[in-house]
Amino acid sequence: MFPDRHLEPLVVSELADGWSAVVENESFALRAPLQHTPPIQEAIAEMRTSGLKGAARLLQAAAPAVRFPLGSRWEDFLRALAD
Repeated sequence: MFPDRHLEPLVVSELADGWSAVVENESFALRAPLQHTPPIQEAIAEMRTSGLKGAARLLQAAAPAVRFPLGSRWEDFLRALAD
C-alpha cells in the first residue's frame, strides 16, 4: 500500500517516544488511565517492530484515552493500515 518507507522510521520513532512519555509521565491526564494505558503500551511495543501497522493500532488505542472521536473515515483508514 505504501511503497515509499523513508518517513516510516521517523514517524514511528516520534509516535513511540511521544506516547511513551505520556504513559510514563502524564497518564493522569488520560481518561480512565488504568483501562487505556495497557493497550497503548502494547501498541507502542508492537509499533517498534511493525512500523506503521503498529502506529495505526496505537492511534486507535489512544483515541478514547484522549476523548478524540476518530470518525468513520479515520477508522477505515487506520483499520486498512493495521491489517
